[in-house]
Amino acid sequence: MSMPELGDRRSRRRLIAVGIAVLVAVAVAVLPSFWSTLFRGSAPRGEPTLTPSPTATLDTSPPPTAVSLPPGVQDLLARRDRAIVQDDLGTLSALTGTAASSSSMAASQRRLQRNLVALPLDQWQTTVRSWTPEASGQLELRVHVRYRYQGWTDKPWVASRRMTLTRSPAGWSVVADEGTGRYAQPWDVDTITPTQRGSVLLLRMGADSTSLTSSDVVTRTNRAVTEVTTFWGTDWDRRVVAVLPASQAQLASMLRGRTRNYDALAALATTEIYGDDGTAPTPTVWINPSGFQRISGLGRSIVLRHEVLHVATRASVPNRFAVWWEEGVAEYLGYRDTKVPVGIVARDLLAAQRSGRAPLTAPENADFRPGSSSLLVSYEWSWWTVRLLVDQYGEAAVKQVYRRALADPNPDGAINRALPLEIGVSVSQVEQLSRAALRAVARAS
Repeated sequence: MSMPELGDRRSRRRLIAVGIAVLVAVAVAVLPSFWSTLFRGSAPRGEPTLTPSPTATLDTSPPPTAVSLPPGVQDLLARRDRAIVQDDLGTLSALTGTAASSSSMAASQRRLQRNLVALPLDQWQTTVRSWTPEASGQLELRVHVRYRYQGWTDKPWVASRRMTLTRSPAGWSVVADEGTGRYAQPWDVDTITPTQRGSVLLLRMGADSTSLTSSDVVTRTNRAVTEVTTFWGTDWDRRVVAVLPASQAQLASMLRGRTRNYDALAALATTEIYGDDGTAPTPTVWINPSGFQRISGLGRSIVLRHEVLHVATRASVPNRFAVWWEEGVAEYLGYRDTKVPVGIVARDLLAAQRSGRAPLTAPENADFRPGSSSLLVSYEWSWWTVRLLVDQYGEAAVKQVYRRALADPNPDGAINRALPLEIGVSVSQVEQLSRAALRAVARAS
């Protein structure tokens, strides 16, 4: 999948952050007592980046002027919107056409109705972008839904959907309502059980077939929100939507990926800085039940801090932004104050240094793609280098570099420009610092 073309901020191109926390098998012979405390079988290591795909966006524009619709259609949509917000399943069901009961979509539409009234929503507003009459007499609508969860930001998020309406003597009714985004909406895929507490809304999908409890996931994510806010600041929503699919296969299907590509994945974050076409869910932390249940409590906390930071920064990972910087900062925060030894976090990097294969320069964005032979070393180099900069210049300076780079209208080389402006060193000097420290530690160990 190719990355989208990205322009400057005035063009309102979508800048998407997609981060992943992964698991890598750990040799038991290496510090076995430590590993048995931190991990159960596998350890979170690095975060390979998915190819960005358009995702949902916080809509800052007024609702568009509605297109001209056949009589009765707008009234149907308004009644349906009210029923969803008011958790009125009876009305919602009554507005579903009888044609749906004999179609292959009947079960999914009934499930969708139950899911929508279960969601803690205080806004659900459907705006028709275009419509097409069908030979059968039905109407196909392309719509944007502006929705907002209770307690969330005062501006709604947007999702793209396709609706099919049919008409009977009693009036219009909905036959089908489906998401049309690059990512699937949880409520379209399986039965969801929402849990909302503190700063977190967890959408658990399907039957509870894992050892993971919703309470534990919500508690740990709330803690991560607090820790990320302490680190990054308060200039973000400080709320997180987390999705816990029923299986790894379901997660992969929702994100339009291959199941095997998620074998080493514990969690990932999808988020966006700006845009206005809303083709996938809100900024979200997605949890892979297969991977997440294999790591210990400390490992889960490391993963969640990392992913929530991506949500907080809405950090751009377009094809020209320095992925090494974003992932290095997220890894730094994930491991900060955990007392995980350097020799464990940077195990592969130190081994590469001793064998003469350590990178001499910052990794390229391509090095972070799943399947890259240099993936682990690239993540460890990024963490290693950001940690060194924090040690030498302080966290505040490193965060300011990040903020300046994110504010740069041109992501290409933004970190290269921000480093000398904020801390007075070039990328090449940072690389020299990293190499020198790596040589010293590798020799000592």
